[in-house]
Amino acid sequence: MPLVLFQPDIPQNAGAILRLGACLDTAVHIIHPCGFILDDRRLRRAGLDYAERAVLVEHADWETYLAAPERGRLVALSARGGTPHTAFAFRPGDALLLGPETRGLPEHARAAGDAVVR
Repeated sequence: MPLVLFQPDIPQNAGAILRLGACLDTAVHIIHPCGFILDDRRLRRAGLDYAERAVLVEHADWETYLAAPERGRLVALSARGGTPHTAFAFRPGDALLLGPETRGLPEHARAAGDAVVR
């Protein structure tokens, strides 16, 4: 299940997600623009030694990500989602979309998801 960060705001959180991706052996996609400079120093601090093992895929913008041919079913994670995560049937290959920490997923990103889960 790839982890997809939509315009992340906080480098430490992005680094923690990279660490999670490395531990789970799944790719982490970052959709620009970020609210910080995406560099090794900022991510490595939060990602610890795991960050260098992570698979990081960058996308210039939302449209570029949506056009990616390898993209699977997009599951948006949002407090505004209608389906509780415990009632949703996740499938292998689902991409989990996370919004910016300070403002959450915008409506257009939630609407582009194949499902919106809270």
